[in-house]
Amino acid sequence: MKTFFFTCCFIISIAIKAQNFSIQSRDGSTMVSVNIDENINFSVKKFNKTVIEKGLINLNFNGKNLADNVKVIANKIVDIDEVLTAIIPQKNKIIQNSYRELQLKFKGHFEVHFRVYNEGIAYRFITNKKDDVEVFSEQMQITFPEKTTSYFPKEDKIQ
Repeated sequence: MKTFFFTCCFIISIAIKAQNFSIQSRDGSTMVSVNIDENINFSVKKFNKTVIEKGLINLNFNGKNLADNVKVIANKIVDIDEVLTAIIPQKNKIIQNSYRELQLKFKGHFEVHFRVYNEGIAYRFITNKKDDVEVFSEQMQITFPEKTTSYFPKEDKIQ
């Protein structure tokens, strides 16, 4: 009986530690769900169909992994709809920049922002360190649903 009680307490403590957030694009077609437990994980749906089952991100700078055993201390959603003028236009001089952004502030002086556009997603790490930082590596692991087809351009030479 004691083993059962401690097992239940352990499972409940893990569930309490996990933090979940979600955000949709401005037109509602793209949705990102973020799960913070011992890592920063996310999933993506497009038109209510899962396109990324699980994504895991981390950043190693100054010899430390930012996203190991993290805790969100604040979150905010920002809605952006602006027009940008390209300094060196390639296709268009005027660019419509519309997205919603989930800003997650973590204990340990860093943030992760997830941008959700109607057409896709992006994320970025932001540090609040006053000194220079040296990025050793960035980790992004993506798990696609079964029977997913991915296309990548052929690279003959990486420069």
